[in-house]
Amino acid sequence: MRSKYRVVVVITFFIAMLVGMLFMSTGGGTKKPYKNSGVLLEELEGDNVVKVRDEELLSLFTHYYSYSIAGDMDGLEECVSSIRMLNKNTIMQRYQYIEKIDNLTCYAAPAVEPDFYIVYVSGDMHIREIKTPAPTLSVYLVAKTFDDRYVVYVSAVPEEEAIHLDDLNNSENVRKLTEQVNQDLEKAVQKDAQLADFVQRLQEASGGNQ
Repeated sequence: MRSKYRVVVVITFFIAMLVGMLFMSTGGGTKKPYKNSGVLLEELEGDNVVKVRDEELLSLFTHYYSYSIAGDMDGLEECVSSIRMLNKNTIMQRYQYIEKIDNLTCYAAPAVEPDFYIVYVSGDMHIREIKTPAPTLSVYLVAKTFDDRYVVYVSAVPEEEAIHLDDLNNSENVRKLTEQVNQDLEKAVQKDAQLADFVQRLQEASGGNQ
């Protein structure tokens, strides 16, 4: 019998090419999706992943990345649903090569539960001692708290929520977004040998290749 719950704890794909291993690429041109200027998170409707221009959401991830890179658990406590679900050593290991992540853009769709959202965050990851930033794409479950704040949800979620996430991951909009970030990363590694070497080593460590 399948469990009613499945743990989805900060699902993060740092390097876009690694996302490509998980999402089926559609191929095609280089035209960027989401030409609209974006909507507020609470204005989202339906199951389409669209660009959002919510300053509170951008602030959440700006602080979330900054605190994670610094290993600041007190700061992270303000950004996540339960700090007890996070381990400082694991976080420090995950972000050990990263100096900062900036130029963030958020794309989102409503989750199954009210006041929950699936949020895809793209940005530039600055790796220590490497000049060229790596385009990245990560996906998170975000919740609105009782005091009207957004937090990254890091606890167990219902199985139907995980199924909904799988469906979004394979949607046309997310495939296009993934493809664009992959293309941007390919251009970056072509002009920076150090970045190319880093990405290759990261792919080898993950057990996969493009």
